[in-house]
Parts: sequence; structure tokens; C-alpha cells
Amino acid sequence: MMNNMVLLHGRVTQQPVMFDNKDGSKAVLFTVACNRSYKDEDGNTPTDFVEVRGFIPAAQAKKKNPLGVYEFVDKGSLIGVQGSVRSESYNKDNTTIYKQVIQIESIDLRESKAAREARANK
Repeated sequence: MMNNMVLLHGRVTQQPVMFDNKDGSKAVLFTVACNRSYKDEDGNTPTDFVEVRGFIPAAQAKKKNPLGVYEFVDKGSLIGVQGSVRSESYNKDNTTIYKQVIQIESIDLRESKAAREARANK
């Protein structure tokens, strides 16, 4: 059996962007900076910037607090993501562009409210 499962732990690099879908759901897009587990020849830890996408179902989008956990995700947030790799393509200037996005299945906040507030007040 082969599984398509990804686990990421890192910081959000930009304020998440939300889009409304035709069916009333919302898409949430942002990038997570994840350090690799080794240091390069200069002693630096390489960092990967991974694009992730989450969804807020239409039924939840109509509730009083429609954003759920995404309400607390902002630039600099330390998060954990479990998801799967999705391959996508689009055409730009008659060239097919391929990219991979992590589709979020679950997301965890990995810092306390106090740490989040202290970071926001800097």
C-alpha cells in the first residue's frame, strides 16, 4: 500500500489569503517555512518554503465563527500541518507550469496564546 501523506512543522511566512468558492466554501492559501534536518557546509540550516492550501466547508463558512483554527493563523505562526501532495498545472504564455501544493487535512497551532500575542506586539 502506498500513501500520500505529508507532515510539516514550521512558521507561516505571510498572512493567509482567503478565496470564496462558487459553492460557498472558502480556500485558504499560505506558505510555511520548514527547516531541513541538517546544516550545509557553511553551518546554515537550509529552509524550504512550502505552499499549503486548506478549505473551509460551505456549512462552516456560514457559522458565527466561520474561520475555525484559521482565525489564529497569521504571519509568523508556528504550526503543524498534516496533508497530502497535490500536483497541479496551468498554462502561462503558452507554457505549461507544474507545481505541487500540500492539501491540508489537519492543522495544529504549535505556540501558546501568550507567545502569539508577544510576537504580534513586536
